[in-house]
Parts: sequence; C-alpha cells; structure tokens
Amino acid sequence: MEKNRKFDGINILVAEDDASSRLYAKSLLENTGADVITASNGAEAVKLFSERHIDLILMDLLMPVLSGYDAAAQIIQKNKAIPIIAYTADNSIGNKERCEFIGFTDYLLKPVHKETMLSTIEKYI
Repeated sequence: MEKNRKFDGINILVAEDDASSRLYAKSLLENTGADVITASNGAEAVKLFSERHIDLILMDLLMPVLSGYDAAAQIIQKNKAIPIIAYTADNSIGNKERCEFIGFTDYLLKPVHKETMLSTIEKYI
C-alpha cells in the first residue's frame, strides 16, 4: 500500500500511555507521511517538546508520571500556538470543558475512527 503523503514533513508528537493506542496512532499518522515521535507519559511529552520541533500534539489525558492535562498546560506556557488535541477514552462530564479551559485545541474521544482523526489533525496543520 502506497503512503498518502498529505502530512509530509509534519512532526507530530503522540503522547499516550496505552501501547496499542500509541501504536495505532503512530501507524496511522506515519502512513500519511508524518514524522511521529511518541511519549508514554506526560513528563516525557514535555521533555520531547522542549528538545524537538513539534507541529502538533495528540495527547492522552490520563497518563502516569504527569497527566495530559498538566503536560498540556506546561507546553502551552512555552508555546501558546501549538495545536494540542486531546485523545482520550474518558468521557466524564465536564472533561471536554476542562480541556478547553486548559487550552487544548480540539478533543477526540476513543475509539477514534481513522478518518475523524485525520480530518481533525488536518484542520490544524
């Protein structure tokens, strides 16, 4: 299968503690031509963001070491323009509003259909 190159040259950070969800997102995005870096917790995501050029972040909310909420808040303090998309299975009441308050750019609820994920990302790159 030939790659769809619509995200060629885009650096995406996938911060996700669940290995299967991380692999799904990484595989899907690499197939679009994106360069994908992964983090398995929020602290690792903040560190990678500080060290590398990142165009967009796909961030799980409930991760060990540092939550996605706290990681996003730290990253936004460094760069208010970075698109951060919440990527979560947590559909708690008020969760989406909390993400908006922190400064997340958008919100995806797992399981995410690949076309939904790609069209959401495409809006911000």
